[in-house]
Parts: sequence; C-alpha cells; structure tokens
Amino acid sequence: MRHGRIAVVALIAALACACSNKGKQEAAVALDEARLSIGDARKSGGDSFAAKQMTEADRQLDAAEKSFQAGNYTKAQQSAQQATEAARVARSEASKLPKKSPKAAKAKKTAKAKEKK
Repeated sequence: MRHGRIAVVALIAALACACSNKGKQEAAVALDEARLSIGDARKSGGDSFAAKQMTEADRQLDAAEKSFQAGNYTKAQQSAQQATEAARVARSEASKLPKKSPKAAKAKKTAKAKEKK
C-alpha cells in the first residue's frame, strides 16, 4: 500500500509540474497528500478512535480546497499540510489500539461501510 501511495503522489506531482504557477503546483500536491492521508486514517479507524483529529483534518481540507479555488495557493498549501498532520495523528491514535478489541472491530466495520458509500 505504501508503494501505491508513493506512486500516486509521484504521478500527481508530475502532473502538477505541467502547471505554470509554482505555488499552485505545491498547493495541488499538498491537497492530494492531505486527501490520501485522510483516507488512510479513515481506513485505520480514525473516525472511531480519533474523531477530534479527523474532524480537524476534514475542516482543514475543506479550508484548503476553498483557498485553492479562490486562488490563494499559499493558504491552501498551509491548510492542506495541517489536514495531513491531523490525519496522521488520527491514524497513529487508531493504530495504538489492539486489533482484536471490540472497538477496533466496530471501527473496521464503520470504515468499510463508509468506503462503500
């Protein structure tokens, strides 16, 4: 999974290089990294075990996307990086729990249900 993620980020970075604006490129890469990090955190049970961090990650990603749309690429990049960090913390918190605990099983079910939507 790690290699696939790296390949996706590399592809996105390569595509972003085609853009003429360096700030726009960097913001686009940061947004994609945030989306991937949030997805990874959700798959790890972040919504169940680190809801506060996941809420923050979602809030920062939303702010990043709005800033990007408005052309404020510096702010978009900063917000995307904050979203990535919040998602990483959520994933870390979720991974600390025993995999066979009832909470972990419930989180796994919740994550699978959200993936199907």
